[in-house]
Amino acid sequence: MKRHNDRIHDALDNPKLSEQMADVDSHRLEAYRRVLARLENARIQPSDDLFDRIIKALPEKEPKHIPFKTVRWIWTPSESGFAPVLIRAAAIVLVMLAVSLIVLNIHMKRLQKTFVFHAPNAYSVELVGTFNQWQRGSIALRGPDADGNWVTTIKLPAGRHEYMFVVDKTRWLADPNAKLSRPDGFGGENSILEI
Repeated sequence: MKRHNDRIHDALDNPKLSEQMADVDSHRLEAYRRVLARLENARIQPSDDLFDRIIKALPEKEPKHIPFKTVRWIWTPSESGFAPVLIRAAAIVLVMLAVSLIVLNIHMKRLQKTFVFHAPNAYSVELVGTFNQWQRGSIALRGPDADGNWVTTIKLPAGRHEYMFVVDKTRWLADPNAKLSRPDGFGGENSILEI
C-alpha cells in the first residue's frame, strides 16, 4: 500500500491520477500545487556577468606542448660533455625496439587451432566462445564435407577458452570431442580448450 505522500507525488506527476484522488487528497494536492507555483515564481536569476566573473576567477594555465618539450629535451646540450642528441636518440630507439619485441612476442604466442563439428544435415555452423565474446556471425565453419564435418581454423592466444557451436543459427551445442567442459549456466555445457 502506498503512503499518503507517495500518492500525492504520483498525482503531481500524472494529471490523470489527480482526477481519481479522494476529496481530502485532492485538497492537499491543490495546496502542494500552490506551494510549487510560489517556489517556481521565486527563482533567483543569476546576473548577466556571472559567467564572465567565473571565467575571470579561474587560474590561467598554459597548454602543454608535449611534442615540443620532447624535441627540446633531445636537442638541449647536457653538462656531461657527451653528444646529448645521440645518447637520447639511442635511448628512444631502444625503447621502440623493446616495445616492438613485446608486441611481436604477443603475436607469436597465438596458435592455430582447427575446430571440427559433425552435422551432416545442418545448413550452417558457427563457432562462438570467450575468444569472440560469444558473438555469432564472426566465425563460420566451412562444410559439410563428404563425411558431414564442418571445419574452421583460427588463431588463439595461449590460455583457457570456452566455446560452443551454433547450428542453423538457433541450436547452441557443446563440442562432443572436447576433453573438458563446464556448465554454461543455461542448462547446457560449454566446451573448454586449453592451449
